[in-house]
Amino acid sequence: MNQLVAVYTSSKLFVGKSSACFFCTLLLLLKSPALLADLASLSDTQMSQVTGQAIMSVDNYQYDNTDFVRINLNVNIETQLNIDKLELGRYYRWENGDACLDCNGTEPGLEKMPADIMVDNFSLGHINKSTKAIDPFKINDPFLEFSFDAAGTPTGVRLGFGKSKGWLSGDIQALTGNIDIAINDTARGLAELSPNCSSGDFSCLLGFMMKYLGGPILQDSPLKADALLVNSKGELDPVRGQMVGMESGTPLIVDGSGELNFFEKFLLDVLIGLTPSRYNASRNGDIVTFNSSGCDILTVAVCFPLSNFGSFEIGRDNPAGVEGLFISFQNSHDVIKWAQTFKDGITGTEVLSFQETGFGGFFNIPNDGVQVNLQEAMNGIHRQRTEYIDRGKGLF
Repeated sequence: MNQLVAVYTSSKLFVGKSSACFFCTLLLLLKSPALLADLASLSDTQMSQVTGQAIMSVDNYQYDNTDFVRINLNVNIETQLNIDKLELGRYYRWENGDACLDCNGTEPGLEKMPADIMVDNFSLGHINKSTKAIDPFKINDPFLEFSFDAAGTPTGVRLGFGKSKGWLSGDIQALTGNIDIAINDTARGLAELSPNCSSGDFSCLLGFMMKYLGGPILQDSPLKADALLVNSKGELDPVRGQMVGMESGTPLIVDGSGELNFFEKFLLDVLIGLTPSRYNASRNGDIVTFNSSGCDILTVAVCFPLSNFGSFEIGRDNPAGVEGLFISFQNSHDVIKWAQTFKDGITGTEVLSFQETGFGGFFNIPNDGVQVNLQEAMNGIHRQRTEYIDRGKGLF
């Protein structure tokens, strides 16, 4: 059996197809300075007044014919971590995602990117440009988990965080996994739309109507949409994806409940009536919906290169952070269902939700783990500062 090996050297982390131990190195990188305090002996009387919990615990559970062993670290970590290159799963894959371990790289129809996860200048946490102080990335209860098939053979491993919060930065070349970004704004954010009239499409005129009339009419009405890993046609592309955006046929919804008068509804109905059928526009009471078609809505682009996003804020508007952030690797071609939530803890209890992963590397940002407004979605997010010294690499 091929084993999984994680090698860290000179600020580079590579994980290839031959491995057995996972992100032990990354766990060491995430060590907390608070754990380095000097040891001091305690008397029996002092010991009797101390209560606590083991820093490490091990849980076993079974789900979907797979056995899991989870090593829990009951610690809270605050870190500012920099890795020059994070690369996981370097081997050949076909464009449909299937692995081709016997390919030599010259075969037509292979994925263009050579690895499942490729991120240059990867960082957790950032340096506040105003205060010059470090705003750390916060991690609660990290864990290392292993999966085994019915024969007891190791099939996968993942490094997960109980909860996480902070800025994750990187020059993303390719991602394999589940990146679920929530676009949350008000209708005033429609002013950020940029219709493209280069093709002379009538839809672009409607796009300008939505841009300049949508905000004044719908004002502070909540606006929502979801973005995933897609290709340039708006099709889901969760394997070595290079773009993020709205999947073709998914809705952008504005809830104008209580905001609209008769005349405003009339104007919206005119706009909807003129909209080509491929956008499936509608108004249901005060709720207005436009669906994406391909990679646009009324010629407004809704798919963007991952390189536009230098940083993502994990757990925005959630003081406690979000659950479910993990990175994994598996050498099994069968789907593994990693538990995300349990009914009453872990051991011997019911799995309430899970995340499926396939062969190779996988990066999971949980649903609504990243929230952006329309300006950030359309114009990208500049990278947060992650170094104190300007080395001319865009990290200062």
